[in-house]
Amino acid sequence: KMGLGDIDMSEDESTLYVTNLNDRRLYSVPVANPGAMTSVAIPNPGCVGGNYRPWGLKPYQGKVYVGVV
Repeated sequence: KMGLGDIDMSEDESTLYVTNLNDRRLYSVPVANPGAMTSVAIPNPGCVGGNYRPWGLKPYQGKVYVGVV
């Protein structure tokens, strides 16, 4: 429940994506300007009791797909 899940680069290698298991967010870190990092909450996909963690991710054709366990 603590730590990082998957880490992956965008297809054009301009952005690093990282999932955070604790706060359930996807972080986007621009390689050219890491200080401009942003994040977005990963919503509960319907897990019982809200017990879910974002884990795997895959940037593909301009979108980022996040797997949740």
